[in-house]
Amino acid sequence: MNKVGGISKCSSCNSVVNEEPDILPEHRKPCANCGALGRLLSEIVNETLNFNDHYLKRLKRKDPKQTGKKKLRIDSIEGDQINQDSGKWIYKEWWIDKDHIPPWYFEKITDTETGKVIYFRSEPLPTHIGHGSDKQKR
Repeated sequence: MNKVGGISKCSSCNSVVNEEPDILPEHRKPCANCGALGRLLSEIVNETLNFNDHYLKRLKRKDPKQTGKKKLRIDSIEGDQINQDSGKWIYKEWWIDKDHIPPWYFEKITDTETGKVIYFRSEPLPTHIGHGSDKQKR
């Protein structure tokens, strides 16, 4: 944090007072405009912040004419996530499209630092078994 400076103003008339903001009250001179000794102090600070933007979007398309699991027709996730295994940021593209002929499953996970594809799977949905919620319980 870099302090750039400070401003001292009269607390009665809000005029800028030509004195250091940290001067002790007993050493203050009366305001040239109104004679008051009270001050409003402000400090100017210059700070640089560094941050990374991450986003994640999820889209779902439902058919109101259907019920239960058949209602959800398209489900997709795209964006940045923390990888549960490594704790590193990854970019994930994932979708299920039940209206595609045949219904389709797609997943691609990319390391955001290196651009290397960590995981890729694209296959008909009926052959995508034994994964996610369909895994056998131990």
